[in-house]
Amino acid sequence: MGLDANFPVVTMNDLSGTVPIYNDDHLVVGILSGDRFRTNVTCLAQKWEGEWFYKQMTTEGNSFPSRNGWIPADRVHVTHNPHEPDPVPTCKNLSGCLKKAATGAAVTTAVGVSIRQWRRRRGEQ
Repeated sequence: MGLDANFPVVTMNDLSGTVPIYNDDHLVVGILSGDRFRTNVTCLAQKWEGEWFYKQMTTEGNSFPSRNGWIPADRVHVTHNPHEPDPVPTCKNLSGCLKKAATGAAVTTAVGVSIRQWRRRRGEQ
């Protein structure tokens, strides 16, 4: 797994230590250590207990499969800045958008069912 030059890279603060990589459930799915001491990231988010984490660009190479990989920001530092002055943007929160979309879909479905029921009753009279 190589690094992508178009994305920020984070490197471990202590090259003799290890840094856990968490999934969305805050379970360890990988480790930065030894030869794998850096990785690409896409954004920075405040996650568990208000701590900041970098979102891993790809989870390929982690010990366990996961949709997302989260690296503790206090254990690494950005070493590649292709997007000056903000090398790592804040992650966008899509959960609010998804909730609104789900609510809108539920309302649309309910209205559609009500109209069908009204048309059936109207046709029966």
